[in-house]
Amino acid sequence: MQETTQTRSAPSTRLLGNGTLQTLIHPSGSGHSSHDWVALTRSSNDALEDHLGYYVYLRDLDTDAVWSVTPKPTLAPIELLPVAPRPGLFRVKSCLHGLEAEMDVAVSADHPLEIRRIRLTDTTGKPRRIEVTSYVEIVLNHPMADEAHPAFSKLFVQTEADEKLGVLLAHRRPRSSGETGLWIMHSAHGGEDGQYETDRAEFIGRGHSLARPAALAPGKRLANTLGNVLDPVFASRRTVNLEAGQTGEIAYTLGVATEREEAIKLRLQASTAKKIETQFDKADKRERACLKELDMTQDQADHYQ
Repeated sequence: MQETTQTRSAPSTRLLGNGTLQTLIHPSGSGHSSHDWVALTRSSNDALEDHLGYYVYLRDLDTDAVWSVTPKPTLAPIELLPVAPRPGLFRVKSCLHGLEAEMDVAVSADHPLEIRRIRLTDTTGKPRRIEVTSYVEIVLNHPMADEAHPAFSKLFVQTEADEKLGVLLAHRRPRSSGETGLWIMHSAHGGEDGQYETDRAEFIGRGHSLARPAALAPGKRLANTLGNVLDPVFASRRTVNLEAGQTGEIAYTLGVATEREEAIKLRLQASTAKKIETQFDKADKRERACLKELDMTQDQADHYQ
């Protein structure tokens, strides 16, 4: 198969998946994930507005500057840097305020799990304290049912946390004895000072927006809200301390299972840097094998993406 060595500054839209879990990511950073017929995360379904997705915010604790790894949602003037494409992955690299942020996203070839690895590199020559915060809205429902009655759909989702393991969980309460539903999990690996939030209203705040949520205000800590929230989200925060010129790494996972304990165990598939790289290698090999079976070059695959 023909290898590609070209680099790109602007990432292209990517559909990642393993047959059951699918993740669609736009160049802006917006997108959504689904498991079979169930929508796991909320999307805007509006190509012009394009305002919902699974986002990663950055905040410099010394200057209180706030921006995101991708253009959305903050619309900060980030510089998109060239990055080599890799089969099975969505890749983006940006720079702002003297900090390079490189994010690789893949869906595990073996598990219903999506992994986002963010590498932060200081280019200012001085120590940095960077707060990294994830944000994604939870659905756990058929997309048409969610679109028809979003407020009603949200009422049945409960959130909880296993603070010892650092895992956020959400489950749709069954409306009948025959329903079981799915468990969705979210965890962070790396950094320190773990915080979380599962209430959208608490995260965004009155009079604010995803471009500048209240949760990213100077000195603001996440409230660790759990339970029967009216509008469920996953937001997980860690602080990465960088020495001058140093690179730090943090990874987020989003997975789904039919049982609570199965969902918690998914975090183990990406709990170390070595395991994360193994997952990326398997996603790479899976896509290469798929293209070989279809007799398709990587350039053709990129075109169809």
